[in-house]
Amino acid sequence: GDAYGQRVGKFGYPDTWLDSSIAASQTAIKINPSLAEAYKSLSLAYGFRGWLRKSLESLEKAYQLNPKYVPTLGNTGFILAQQGKLDESITWMKKSIEVDPTMIFQYFGMGRVYVPLGEYEKAEQWLKKAIVLQPDFMYAHSEFCELELNRGNYAEADAQADRVLAIDPNDVIGL
Repeated sequence: GDAYGQRVGKFGYPDTWLDSSIAASQTAIKINPSLAEAYKSLSLAYGFRGWLRKSLESLEKAYQLNPKYVPTLGNTGFILAQQGKLDESITWMKKSIEVDPTMIFQYFGMGRVYVPLGEYEKAEQWLKKAIVLQPDFMYAHSEFCELELNRGNYAEADAQADRVLAIDPNDVIGL
């Protein structure tokens, strides 16, 4: 299920990939209902469908099975952010970082959440942490570009956009 979900995240949202992700995740749950990874995978597909409530329900099941499973913690934070529950999102992402401080997506997520809160300095700190951990992390550079646009720092936004394009000139994020 995860493979289909990750393919959707990279290449777009064809219904067949989402359907396959949901079916594979549900099959994994039937085979082994104590597999936190299967519930997390199901939540990913639901999230891509825009079914945020169902996504959170699956993440809650995964969390009950394994409270230290980092992707569940971080994904819960991302879904809550999509729902506009930014303070709750920050709490979950921080839990994820406490369990595994090398998870760059959570640093990126923290930066992403602080931008709409208008806390640009905090956003910058978190995005820089992601970039230090992985200098070619395109999503962090892309979010940094948006941060600088919000600040009115157009030259720095342009520099970040150039970094995104240098990392992968064919990715839609950079275009």
